[in-house]
Amino acid sequence: MNFIKMVDKLVLLLLTSEMHLSLRVLKEEGDGLLRAEVGQDVSLFCDYQMMGDTLYSIKWYRDDKEFYRFRPRESPPVTTYFLPGVSVHRRSSPTHLIIHNISSSTSGIFKCEVSAGPPRFIT
Repeated sequence: MNFIKMVDKLVLLLLTSEMHLSLRVLKEEGDGLLRAEVGQDVSLFCDYQMMGDTLYSIKWYRDDKEFYRFRPRESPPVTTYFLPGVSVHRRSSPTHLIIHNISSSTSGIFKCEVSAGPPRFIT
C-alpha cells in the first residue's frame, strides 16, 4: 500500500514567531501518516492561528519542493507549480489541499509553511 507522510517540520521556526505573538501552529494529534490507494484523492490540512499579525503567505511543499503558494494580497492570490504526482484539485483552499488522483509518484513528506506579516527585507 502506498502512503503519504505529512510532517510539520516548521514548528521550531514558528515557535520563534509565537514568542512575538504573531502566529501559532496548531499541530494535529496522531502519527502524521496518511495512507491511501492509487487513484484516490487525499486531503492535507494546515491549521494555524494569527496572533496579532496579518497573514502574508501559505506555501505547500513535497520533499522541500514548493508546489502551491497563497499570498492574499497578490492577484491572483494562488500560484501552483508543476510537481510530478501532485495534482491540486480545484476545490482546494490554502489551508485544505486536495491532492487529486494520487499515484506512486505522489508519496513523500508534505508540509505547509505559514508566514505572518510582510518580509522584513526588500523583495
